[in-house]
Parts: sequence; structure tokens; C-alpha cells
Amino acid sequence: MKRRSNSRQHTATGRRGSITVWTVFVMFSCICCVTLVASTSYLSVLRSDSHHCAQAAALAAGRQLLTDDILRRDHRDFEVAAWNLKAKNAAISVGQAYVSGHAIPELTPRNITVKMGSIVDVHLGPAVPSEFSPARILVNVANYERNRSSSNVFLSGLIGITRGRISEYSEVILKNHILGFRPRSDSAIPIVPLALPEDPTFRISDCWSAEIETGRGKDRFRWDESRDVVGSGPDRLPELVLTISSEDIHGGPGIGQLISWNPQLSVMDAVDQFTTGLHPEHLSADTQGVLSFPCSAGRVSASSRYLREISKAIRPLVGQARMFPLYDVSAGQSSEQSDSGEESQNGMVAVDRQLLQTVAARIIRLEVVSEQQLRVVLQPAVLSTPTAVIAAANDNTPHNRYVWKICLVR
Repeated sequence: MKRRSNSRQHTATGRRGSITVWTVFVMFSCICCVTLVASTSYLSVLRSDSHHCAQAAALAAGRQLLTDDILRRDHRDFEVAAWNLKAKNAAISVGQAYVSGHAIPELTPRNITVKMGSIVDVHLGPAVPSEFSPARILVNVANYERNRSSSNVFLSGLIGITRGRISEYSEVILKNHILGFRPRSDSAIPIVPLALPEDPTFRISDCWSAEIETGRGKDRFRWDESRDVVGSGPDRLPELVLTISSEDIHGGPGIGQLISWNPQLSVMDAVDQFTTGLHPEHLSADTQGVLSFPCSAGRVSASSRYLREISKAIRPLVGQARMFPLYDVSAGQSSEQSDSGEESQNGMVAVDRQLLQTVAARIIRLEVVSEQQLRVVLQPAVLSTPTAVIAAANDNTPHNRYVWKICLVR
């Protein structure tokens, strides 16, 4: 009986030892699995945050690159280098903001590549570069050997994985091959319903091409962005001086005309677009929601009362860049009905004004000459808008050196 009892006791002890070993093995396996899942989830979040950081940094660099500086004549090498540096610094600033709130790798200059392409050749003048490679900005948020600011996994010694590789890319392309503009309810087209005179032959003075494209316009003012004031002196950006007259019908060189893309709207609806931008309801039904050029628009008769409203609407925009349409002064100026000054009940002149294209300009100065006349001074500017519709690569649509779209590729 003693032998049998001892045998049972040894068997029970052996079973207890086996259970203990298996328990430890199972617990160890569970810890490893949980750690691996936690580390994988942690790295997934890090990669997602790093990708968002790369996108935000690339967009910030793109916005910094699109400034009025690219329109100035006679670019110096140090100016181009300064644009490149400013774009990188803008991306790094965004990266630093992300690092302070997320455990992602630090963004350094070696992680940012700015390919300026032909953006440095976008100059004022009738000649457009035959080959135009758009500017590209590539941002890589990664934890290189010299940058160990993040991605240390949980219990790295236990699972044998000390670090997870972070390498997230984002690319932004700056495009100005624009077909038209599509407003949305949450994003209006930043265009002003004030058409500027244009002569496609470059011969008539006081028109956009003659004064701005060829650089013959006077250069008397500069915009001091740091102080938000207008200063005196040249800045290598010529100016176009316009007058807006009450009851003007014909238009012509040096004359701006109030227009509307929807004849069903009133004059005040057109004036309101100075501050609100152009929304879908401001377009007529036949445009199918896209404002494309060339196109036509109804001329609006601006009486003295409406001229005061236009002055009130323009004054807060001094110093800001907006899109402006150009109307052809060499085309037929008016019809018999326009010559007689007849208009509809809402103030819209029946005959349309032919619009050639759109440009961007900064409103430098507004002067009230009299109750019947305003004077506006404009400088060419660079503006980007998400409402722009980009043409296909094989399209022959000309490049717009003033209006751009920042396209996030990845």
C-alpha cells in the first residue's frame, strides 16, 4: 500500500510541475502576443500621424512657395534659394508643431525636397515657357539612425523588436494649367465681379497686357505685408490704375466694369460677391456649375448709389489678392440697346461682356474721386484656390501664371 501511495504522490507532483510549466509558457505567449499587438497598433498610429504630418508640411511648403515673388522680374539666384529655404522652413515649423503633440519622428531639412521646376521662369511678359514642369514638394517623415525621436515599441527586449521603421511620404504639386473653377457650398471662388480691360494684341495702353504683362506700367507702390500698409517705392511689380464710373456702358482702356454671371440676380447681389466670393447660386444654369474661360457675363449698370456700395465692398479688400476676369476692349463695345442705356429691372445690361481669362491682383489703393467715379490701383499677385479645375496633361490650355492650385498627390 505504501508503494502505491508513493507512486500516486510522484504522479501528482509531476502533473503539478507540468501544469506549472504550461501555465508559464501560455502566460508568456499571451504576453508576447498582447505586446506584439500593442506594438503593431502603436506603430500603425505613429505611421498615420507621421503621414498626416508629411501632408500638412508639404501643403505648408507649397503655400509658402506661391507668393508674389515669383512674378518679379529679373530673379536673382539668391532669391530663388531664399524661396526654397522659406518653403523648407514652413514645412519644418509644421513638423515641430506635430512633434509637440504626437510621438512622431522629427522633421529635418534632409527630409524635405523642393523641386521648383519652371516656377522660377513664371515671369511677366507675353512669352510663356514652352516646357513647363510644375513645382513639386516631397516630404518624408522618417526615423533615420540619427533621428531616434520615436517608435520605441513596448517590451522590446521581450519580443526581440527594438524599433519600428517609420517612413511616410507626401508629395504636393503646384499646378496652373487651369480649365475653370467649380465653386462649392463650403468653398467659394475668390473672384471679384469687376472686369479689367484687356487687349490681346498688347498694343492698347491702360490694359492688363500692356501695363502688366509687358511691364510698362508704373511701379510706384509696394505692399508691406508685415505691417499691412502700402508703401512708396518700386518693388518690381508694375501697377494697373482703373476707374469705375457710374452709368458707364462702353468700358474701354483703364475702365473697370461691374459684371454678373447670372442675369437673374440684382445689382446688390453682384456687389455682395466682393466680400463673399462666387458661390454656386451666383452662376447661371447653363454653366453647369463651372466657371470657365473664355465666357460671357452681363454688364451691371452702377449708378451713384451702387458706386458707394462698391466702394464700401472694396475698401476692406485693400492689401488682399483676388481673382479678376479680363474683358476684351478690342471687341464690339456695345449694341444699340446698350448705347441707349436700357437695362432690365434688376440693373443688368442685356448685352454680355466677353471675358477672355482670369488673373490675380492685389488691391493696393482705393480712391473716391467723386460721387460718380472711383479709382483703384492693382498689382499682379499670386493666388491659389482649391476651386480650380485642372486640365489634363495633354490639354493645350495655356498656363495661368497668377492662379494656381496646390494638389496633394499622396
